[in-house]
Amino acid sequence: MQNESSTLRLRFELLYFALYGTMACYYPFLPLYLESRNLTYTQIGIVFALNSLVGIIAQPIWGFITDKRLTKKKTLFISSVFSAILIFNFLAAHSFIYIIASIVMLIIFQSITSPMCDAYSYEVIEQTGAFSYGQVRLVGSIGFALISVGLGKVIQLTDLRVSFILYSILFAITAYLVFGIKTEGKANIKRPSIRDVLDTIKQFKFMVFVFSVLLVNIALGANSSYISVLVKKTGGSVAILGFVWFVVAISEIPAFFFGSHLQKRFGELNIYLWAVGLYVLRFFLCSIEQSYLSVIAIQLLQGVTFPLYLMGAMQYLYKIIPEQIKASGITILSSLGFGLGSFIGNLGGGMLLESHGVYSLYRVLSVFCLLSFLVGIYLKSFDKKMA
Repeated sequence: MQNESSTLRLRFELLYFALYGTMACYYPFLPLYLESRNLTYTQIGIVFALNSLVGIIAQPIWGFITDKRLTKKKTLFISSVFSAILIFNFLAAHSFIYIIASIVMLIIFQSITSPMCDAYSYEVIEQTGAFSYGQVRLVGSIGFALISVGLGKVIQLTDLRVSFILYSILFAITAYLVFGIKTEGKANIKRPSIRDVLDTIKQFKFMVFVFSVLLVNIALGANSSYISVLVKKTGGSVAILGFVWFVVAISEIPAFFFGSHLQKRFGELNIYLWAVGLYVLRFFLCSIEQSYLSVIAIQLLQGVTFPLYLMGAMQYLYKIIPEQIKASGITILSSLGFGLGSFIGNLGGGMLLESHGVYSLYRVLSVFCLLSFLVGIYLKSFDKKMA
């Protein structure tokens, strides 16, 4: 039994390493790819916004189909295979329209991989108790860190096409690892209806929390898309950009490792609020720094902010949604909170960047995180009244 648990944990660790490795091939270098295609900042903002918008639409649909007809494992496998194939459109895309079409086709499948992997992990944890979410998710951060810094150096010696080829290879490995997991996951005995999903969306507490996540993700989406601009503005290079993402990812590992203990001791909503409060400080500091070395140092706050934010948000949501729509609930959070927030951040961030510059952008991001924090405080007081 112990050997089976160890094997299952190892396979999920490798799965998260490969899956987050694909993200390291895509998100840090996508702005550079779009700039190499001679797109303006506004066009880049539109592309990033579309990247988010497609996910907003696709994720709830995938979640409902998964709850209704598939298992989380099957959905994760299918989406990984198609992601590995569709990325090759980027190698041939040069016009703005072709790039947009490539983004749409890819994100239909890619956008569901991360939330579905998390949902599948929580399901396997409930069934087997073989590992904790933080234990396997931290390996994802390691994968992102190592691949982003290594790929930055390789791209500097070759070109950006390498990132898309490695992306495909890693998604093929992801699909292979998912296929080999013996724990299938449970199909719902009670098939959810559209009304079940709508009733959950109408819950006051659910929507207040999603609104808080939406606000902070406006900032996170813009930061992920335009931190490369900040690094270049303060004197950094492509190689430095890879190192920035390495610092960001590697700093997450301790918090993911100890996060489950903090969560049990202080509660999901509390660690979420700590993280959002630190995001306020982080983005404000980015708005006043003039050296890329200082910008890199500030990113060490990621080691506390993102792991606690993600674990707090996922666990709080998993606790308040009904059993039969777990996949739908997580994908609704991912769509309306993560996706819509990124959509607004990417589109608005591109426009703000072009009109007022990168420092003004980061001051605005700090304000959005402050608003998210205040909404979270309100939700905490609401929970106390209802207790």
